Amino acid sequence: MDSSPVQRLMSRRTRSSIPSPPQMLVPEVIPSVRELLIDKRRRAKAQYDQHAKELPPLHIGQEVLVKPVATNRQWAEAIIHNSHNDSSYDVEIDGRLYRRNRTWLKPYHRSSPPRRTSFPTRPSSSYQSPKPKSPTQPPAQPSEATSSPTIRSPQPTSSSAANIEKGKENSHADQIKGTKSHSQTGEQGLKARSSSTARSSSSKLDIQHPVKTSRLGREVKPPKRLTFSDPPNTKTYKN
Repeated sequence: MDSSPVQRLMSRRTRSSIPSPPQMLVPEVIPSVRELLIDKRRRAKAQYDQHAKELPPLHIGQEVLVKPVATNRQWAEAIIHNSHNDSSYDVEIDGRLYRRNRTWLKPYHRSSPPRRTSFPTRPSSSYQSPKPKSPTQPPAQPSEATSSPTIRSPQPTSSSAANIEKGKENSHADQIKGTKSHSQTGEQGLKARSSSTARSSSSKLDIQHPVKTSRLGREVKPPKRLTFSDPPNTKTYKN
């Protein structure tokens, strides 16, 4: 439409602070305003219906879910009480009636409980318990005739007994010599360790630290550290 709502109502243009020629302020009745408005609405509806779809109708007594007014709530269970047309219904929620649009209603399908499948069982008469096995006969014991021959150890003679006694005496003497040599080596090791510790302590005392100098050539003295070998401080202070 080429006219504003004010022009269609007053059949002329209204004055404003914007300068305009006097020919535009002449009263003029705009014809067929109603038909133009209907045509405009028809074109807007056709544009909207391109992506719209029709919802299936609901029946009285059908369980539905009603969309809540607040967004943070759950959909409420309701029952269709009455229908005014295909897009408007009266629903009953907790004993109260409300009128809602079809877009706010959604059919409620209750989930059916899971079915229990029964498996065929065998009759008790068909089951047979396993038969016990017959006891086995004990193995036959070997007779005295078939038993293995016993091996007898030879008895030592007088000469062999004398040799055994000499060997024992020699081994005892060797053990005594070994213990003596072991004690002597232990004493020598202790003496060597004590001498090495004494040498290391004396070498530590004889080591002289290199003289350190600063960037200006001054001698940097090492700090004096407190040791338990230093004598106690015996200075007295007068008040």
